Amino acid sequence: MMYADKFHSKTTPPAFVSAASYAVAVRRFGPDKVDRFAALVERFGEPDLPTLAARYRQPIV
Repeated sequence: MMYADKFHSKTTPPAFVSAASYAVAVRRFGPDKVDRFAALVERFGEPDLPTLAARYRQPIV
């Protein structure tokens, strides 16, 4: 669940967050966080955000 949570914003209105956008946002906590997230993307892959965005009518940021 923790990994999937990275791809959805906690904003109103909600939005899906691309891996690239999340990596930019997490950089403020240190380069090691970017590396750890990249390892998760490598291991688990990236969700099909365009399909999810269309289904739930939410943008991708």
